[in-house]
Amino acid sequence: MSSWLKTGKDSAALQKQEEVEAQKRKDEQGKMFRFFVKQDEEARITFVDGALDKDGYLTPPRFYEHGVKTAGKFETYVCPEKTNPESGDKCPICASGDRPYLVSLFTIIDHREIPSNDGTKTYKDTPKILALKPTGFELIAHKAKKQGGLAGKTFDVSRLGENAVATGDVYDFVESNSVEELQEKYKRETSDGKGNKVVKTFFVPANYEEEIVFRTGDELRELGLGVATASQGSVTSNKPYTPPSQQYAEDNKDYSKEL
Repeated sequence: MSSWLKTGKDSAALQKQEEVEAQKRKDEQGKMFRFFVKQDEEARITFVDGALDKDGYLTPPRFYEHGVKTAGKFETYVCPEKTNPESGDKCPICASGDRPYLVSLFTIIDHREIPSNDGTKTYKDTPKILALKPTGFELIAHKAKKQGGLAGKTFDVSRLGENAVATGDVYDFVESNSVEELQEKYKRETSDGKGNKVVKTFFVPANYEEEIVFRTGDELRELGLGVATASQGSVTSNKPYTPPSQQYAEDNKDYSKEL
């Protein structure tokens, strides 16, 4: 009869898994929250970026992403294979049969008052990342053309209906202000890294390469995601990843961490 107590190689494997998970937690500390609205909720937001190119089109930063539901929690992972095909890296989540979706990135200011989890603080005018799937992008691209771009534009965003995307399916234009005016308006005290307090604007686009965690195929396999091929060796978990239903991926109901 086997024991629940891990020893020898099994003990070493648990230690390795803990190191991998600890690094994952460290990678994601301090990252900006993604914007989402609940069903029948409304939120007022202002776009920080979203300029049109010379041909009048939005060309935001983009990448391919997988939505993974594990232990009742929805998490997202960059697809290294589809996003960076020239690297030759293979994605274990793709190998499991899950298809990645294209994501377009914008920085917005969320004007809602949102209480902290412990109820001791209230957050307002919070910079967030708006990550849009193709359907959401087409919606906002139409608005951008009408408004001559998105930067400095304020919208009321609603999510109507159970199957509406978590980033909202109704965007009502409210007003437009210059980026310079908004940079003066949205400032906060921060540190310059040398122990000195300085006042800086937070109305600036996110550094997306820092905010979005990119993992190689091997790093995804170390997290126990997807399946391994013969050339890729074994994964940390011997249980293959089960992709979420197509409806769940479309609804994306738990698309973001909450404050």
